[in-house]
Amino acid sequence: MDDMELLSRRLSREKNARKRAEVILEKKAKELVKVNEQLKHLNEHLEQQIQDKLTELQQSEQRYRQLIESVQDIIFKTSPDGHFSYVSPAVVQLIGYTEQEIVGMHFLQIIQPGHRQRLLDFYQTMVEKGQHSTYTEFPVVAKDGHIVWIGQTARLIQSEDEAIELVAVARDVSASKIAEKVLETTQLRLTTLITNLPSGVMVENQHRHVILVNQLFCNLFDLPVSPDELVGFDCSTAAWSVKQLMEKPDEFVTRIDELLANREAFIGEVIHMANGHILERDYIPIFLDEQYMGHLWRYTDVTANFRDREQIRRSEEKYRGIMNNMELGLLEVDNDQKILRAYERCCNMLGYTEEELIGQNAADLLVPPEFRFVNRQQEQQRKLGNASSYELQLIRKDGSRIWVLVSGVPIFDEHGVLVGSIGIHYDLSQQKVLEQELAKAKEIAEDSSQAEKQFLANMSHEIRTPLNAIIGMSHLLFDTQPTQQQREYIDILKTSADFLHSLISDLLDMTKIEAGRIEVHARPFDLVGLLRATQKVFEMKLEGRPVEIDVMLDARITGDYIGDDLMLNQILMNLVGNAEKFTEKGLIQITAKLKQDGETDCWIEFTVADTGIGIPDEKLHLVFQKFKQVNPQGHKHKGTGLGLAITKELVDIQGGKIKVESRIGQGSVFTFTLPFAKSKTNPESTGVAKAHQDVDHAVMMRHILVVEDNVMNLKYIGELLKKWNIPYTVATDGKMAVEEAKKQLFDLILMDIQMPLMDGYEATVAIRNTHNPNQQVPIIALTASAMLDHKYIAIEAGMNGFLTKPFDPGQLMAILKRYAPVITETDKSLDYDRLNELYGLDTAYSLEMFDMFLTDIVPEFAQLPLLCQQANWPALAQLTHKLKPTLGMVGLSWLEEKMDTMEKKSLNNPDKDIIEKYCNDIVTGINKMLPILQKEIHKLSYY
Repeated sequence: MDDMELLSRRLSREKNARKRAEVILEKKAKELVKVNEQLKHLNEHLEQQIQDKLTELQQSEQRYRQLIESVQDIIFKTSPDGHFSYVSPAVVQLIGYTEQEIVGMHFLQIIQPGHRQRLLDFYQTMVEKGQHSTYTEFPVVAKDGHIVWIGQTARLIQSEDEAIELVAVARDVSASKIAEKVLETTQLRLTTLITNLPSGVMVENQHRHVILVNQLFCNLFDLPVSPDELVGFDCSTAAWSVKQLMEKPDEFVTRIDELLANREAFIGEVIHMANGHILERDYIPIFLDEQYMGHLWRYTDVTANFRDREQIRRSEEKYRGIMNNMELGLLEVDNDQKILRAYERCCNMLGYTEEELIGQNAADLLVPPEFRFVNRQQEQQRKLGNASSYELQLIRKDGSRIWVLVSGVPIFDEHGVLVGSIGIHYDLSQQKVLEQELAKAKEIAEDSSQAEKQFLANMSHEIRTPLNAIIGMSHLLFDTQPTQQQREYIDILKTSADFLHSLISDLLDMTKIEAGRIEVHARPFDLVGLLRATQKVFEMKLEGRPVEIDVMLDARITGDYIGDDLMLNQILMNLVGNAEKFTEKGLIQITAKLKQDGETDCWIEFTVADTGIGIPDEKLHLVFQKFKQVNPQGHKHKGTGLGLAITKELVDIQGGKIKVESRIGQGSVFTFTLPFAKSKTNPESTGVAKAHQDVDHAVMMRHILVVEDNVMNLKYIGELLKKWNIPYTVATDGKMAVEEAKKQLFDLILMDIQMPLMDGYEATVAIRNTHNPNQQVPIIALTASAMLDHKYIAIEAGMNGFLTKPFDPGQLMAILKRYAPVITETDKSLDYDRLNELYGLDTAYSLEMFDMFLTDIVPEFAQLPLLCQQANWPALAQLTHKLKPTLGMVGLSWLEEKMDTMEKKSLNNPDKDIIEKYCNDIVTGINKMLPILQKEIHKLSYY
């Protein structure tokens, strides 16, 4: 076969093969197309399924997220090294941190210090041991710093035995922790209470096992174990082991079984022990929701109380017998006045038997109608638990009456409840008869006393009136240029008259005091002015003698005080007069010091010291006794020996105390203290002469009305007023005085007391109570009576003061100066009222204080602005407090008020701007006042 044929055959085979291949390819292509269609449909179906699954997964994730967010517990994850990788939103509510703030934070950062190591060890152990789940509690510090207790359940997530993360749920357990703490505290308190009770206590559960017992229980029953060792002990047979300690052993055991069987509380059961001790037992069953949980035994040793009660019972029997044998009738009633018991003496007193009285109403049966009110008052006192004594009449069985003194006492039971009262009756019938007789005798005595009083008043007037003329005329005789011999006669006359005056005054005062007719009449008065007036009186008396009199006052004593100024004046006059008599040369010092200072009252200590002859030690105790002379024998000054006795009585009457200290040749110191109330009113202006304004006011009296019916006294007063160039008008009785007072205005009225037609009291009332130009003019009583009650009457009638006859020219001059009107013009920048209170007429003392202020005090005010700039408020307040009172001492009261305000503002929320303004105002004010203060010093130096 040739090559062509072979090629042709080859081509034919290839062509057939290609056709077969094409058929196969076409078939495979169709199959591929079919398969592609199937795959397409399959992909579309799978995509839908995947999309559905994704949607379902997203919805599920959303639900779980909402669930986690709605849970109040914190759900979180941490890495194995402890850093937060996820935390639920509840973290914000619980500890204040946001999710963003806490993710990436190490968990130990929020654990309270002190608990970190414990928690770190806990979770390290969990990881090391592969514990899948744990629970623990610990405190965390919230973002705002407060502590939150967390209870946390943690689960360890592992892969191939390797920790991947920690998933945990944390819950706030603070409330339960607080409750646990409270429970622990309560349990501790209960345990402590039971342990320290003065009773033996044991608590058993329902199975009779001990759960709590104290040491005293062990001691009572001689148990050789401690309370802790008894806990858990089965007490089923315990009673048998201790019954030999009891007086009745078997009864003790039986009774315990009965109590346990009944399960009913029984309190106060008495048990006698073999050793003589007595126990009181309480059995208290314990139920919880009506379920029996156990019981409590309490044993108290009441041996001492039992013996005390027995002793009381025996004492009651003993004293009941004693009372029955005494003249005291006992009657016991309940709260409704029903008689429960009547003792023998009471029955005899009333004429009833005890059987007749028991059950009766005491008030209805025994008390007369006119005394029922008294009885009801006493019943109310018993209901209040008060005991009291009172008098009333009782009706006996036979209808007669007896007077009784009743001591009523309430009766309480052992629980403190009022159950009645007991009355102890003493028959006063005989005493009442005596009282009536004494009352009649007293009435007679009082009539006699009144007659005596009138006699003394008349005698005082009749003696003092001529005595006043004698003393007065002796003073006037000195102005007639007598010869030396005449002067000696006049001196003898004056000395004798003065002695007679002192004698009469002392005798009359002591008579009044012993009769009990001296009473304290408290009223507002100027204490400083009274002391200065006393000083002035004795300055004039001591004129020409080498003796000075000085007054030292506590700076805190200012303004008016409420007390009896008349008594105080008499005390001071007696003491200073005594010092004047026995001091030849040197000093008499009057001192007043604030001893106790309260809100409404105070105690002031007065001292009168002298440099006189002194008192021997052995005679000091006689100083305040009547009619005792303690001055050396032969001393030129004599007296009645009543002055200091009267002084002590007057101090005692006011509730004060007086004492004396003395040394021979060195002098004596009399010290007395008196109580005074503080006056809320400002000191009244009495027209007292002010040294800062003018000293010699006597010549400023324009016109005086002299009311006096005695020609000798009128002559004496008239001559003195003429000598002093003071115009005056005379009225010889009270009626004429009233008429003269209607005609013209006077500066002062000198008013005698005992006069015809109208006395001085009536005249004063008429002048004060009518439209009279002299309605407010000072009226001074010219009284011949030295008795204090007469002086009180003068004050009550409207008089401003009194001058006791006989008086010397100096005493009258002191009155004129005290009540002289002030007519000089003064600088209104200074508080002269304040200055007058402080210094009175003491220009030397005033000058010293003004000079000290300018020299020593003013430079210190320069420190105030510096302290303000430094805002050193404590130092400013201290300096202000120190300097403030010095301003008042020189009359700068308005600056003192500013200083007071600045002090308060520097102590209470200081405002620098306000305080600096006050500071500048004060410094400026002082600088402006310096020339005025210097002018005042010049004025005082002149006087």
